[in-house]
Amino acid sequence: MNAGEVCAVIVTFNPRPSDIDNLLRIRPQVSSLVIVDNGSPDGAQDPLGIISSYPEIVILRNGRNLGLPAALNIGMHWAQDNDFEMVVLFDQDSTVTDSFVEDILKTYREHPRREDVGIVAPLYVSRQTGGIMPMSPRLLKKGILVSTMTSGALIPIAIFKRFGGFEEQLFIDLLDYEYSLRLRSQGLIIVQSSNARLFHGPGFPTTRKLPGGLHITLQNHKAERVYYFMRNRVWITIRHGRSFPSIYFRNLIGQLYLVMTIVMFEQEGLKKLWYSLKGLKDGVLGNMGKTIDL
Repeated sequence: MNAGEVCAVIVTFNPRPSDIDNLLRIRPQVSSLVIVDNGSPDGAQDPLGIISSYPEIVILRNGRNLGLPAALNIGMHWAQDNDFEMVVLFDQDSTVTDSFVEDILKTYREHPRREDVGIVAPLYVSRQTGGIMPMSPRLLKKGILVSTMTSGALIPIAIFKRFGGFEEQLFIDLLDYEYSLRLRSQGLIIVQSSNARLFHGPGFPTTRKLPGGLHITLQNHKAERVYYFMRNRVWITIRHGRSFPSIYFRNLIGQLYLVMTIVMFEQEGLKKLWYSLKGLKDGVLGNMGKTIDL
């Protein structure tokens, strides 16, 4: 297996000109690069127009924001229909090393349980510090993850054919967590590569110092994103709790901690609390899809 059998899928939404550099760094490492644009304006100022005529770059325009999981599934279906064996997924602002695809393929090819591998994930490098970012997904054991993020994930097309794509009801946030749990419930494993490294931006976090020398990290998401985080985590917990009973307690503590830090330390804390409670209600009732504009 070589990079010629790999298709890269990237979802864009109002990409900046600087994001085009990230796309062009990926292109030489794969046979085709599929960009699924999720409702960005198509005009003279469209950064994607700069690369629309490049060979082996395919741009699929949705015309409106269908949500991240739906857009990823469109790209993966394209890869399947064009007989690719593997897909590797990226965010528009993630930056690859020059050997990223070969490194992550090597991990897949050489894994002793290759037939059980559902996803291969990279190591994430902070663009700000250059250091390996602490992984929020826990290790089950050396080299095996509980779950992984979407960006940089290598997925065999055979897995996509057999188990389907990302859950489109989630619209945004935690689709990677749900997909990881779904594959693991079928006996598959999520493998972490020790060689493939992806430069990743952490969003807009800030660190707050507390009495006693303690520090907490605040994510500073908009209230609408807080809603989707809460709603989707509740829905995922209900859906997969029977297969993974420990997530009931872990997700409960995680969400309580998130809400507490938001209310106490972030701007618009009360507004975000209201959105959290709305997300909790909708997650329990199964009111899914795009329910709030971002």
